[in-house]
Amino acid sequence: MKGSVLKPAVSGIKGSVLTPAVSGINGSVLTPVVSGIKGSELTPAVSGMKGSVLTPAVSGIKGSVLTPDVSGIKGSVLTPAVSGIKGSVLTPVVSGIKGSELTPAVSGMEGSVLTPAVSGIKGSVLTPDVSGIKGSVLTPAVSGMKGSALTPAVSGMKGSVLTPAMS
Repeated sequence: MKGSVLKPAVSGIKGSVLTPAVSGINGSVLTPVVSGIKGSELTPAVSGMKGSVLTPAVSGIKGSVLTPDVSGIKGSVLTPAVSGIKGSVLTPVVSGIKGSELTPAVSGMEGSVLTPAVSGIKGSVLTPDVSGIKGSVLTPAVSGMKGSALTPAVSGMKGSVLTPAMS
């Protein structure tokens, strides 16, 4: 789990990027960067089981709401609502290592939903459902961690790329 990086890039929102880096239990960092809201950043840092730290920086939202519920590693929930994209919601659920899920819903792309489910190291599944491309579904299964790389190109969004790198 050390150094694993999930980097899906959704260019339909004009270069918006979600980049969560999970380096393990200690020092795990989730850093989604949504540049479609003009440089707004959510950067929660979970440094261990106890004493986790959340540092979200939202630079230009106007009325954005952050409601993080961090109960440690198990069951920690991040639910920031970003109203700058007109009601778009990012709701990543990090329940630890096993069964952790990232479910950001970006309504600025007209109801598009990105839902990667990471059930641990082995057998992790990435299932983004991007309805902005009119219901297209990508379901790559990542059965291991060492060096596995998935780079599917979604041409319906005109050059949008989902690039999760699992190291």
